[in-house]
Amino acid sequence: MRRRKLWWVVGLAVLAAVVFLLWPVPSPPAPSPPVPVQAARITRENFDRITYEMTRADVEALLGPAGLYATGPANRIKDTEVDVTLHSDFAPGFGPMPLRIHAEDQWCTDQTWIGLHFDKHDHPDYKSWSEMERLKLPPRRVPRILRWIWSWL
Repeated sequence: MRRRKLWWVVGLAVLAAVVFLLWPVPSPPAPSPPVPVQAARITRENFDRITYEMTRADVEALLGPAGLYATGPANRIKDTEVDVTLHSDFAPGFGPMPLRIHAEDQWCTDQTWIGLHFDKHDHPDYKSWSEMERLKLPPRRVPRILRWIWSWL
């Protein structure tokens, strides 16, 4: 009789330990996005206003500091890209526009991505714009053992 009680106590302790270790922990709250006003400044209209005569300070006054202002994972929509060379001397020897230029400074929101390349005098000589779409993440799956344990409760 004592032995059976001991097995029940040990079994319940093991079950409690398993449930405790596998219990889903709530994920920490998502970090709050940067100032919403900042994301509202990163638009196609402001992208169209960027010219070669502007300096990096002028661009930052228009768009704000370069950075990631998306509230979650997002992806660029390839069919919406707009690439513009702002200066004819941008890439001597490569023609007016090389195949792909790395944007030095980038502004990214949930809807828009803007990338700029600046020359040695801090003037934007190449700009790129694209629409963004939020990524749909798959739902979290509950481990099979937890579903089994919960089915017995």
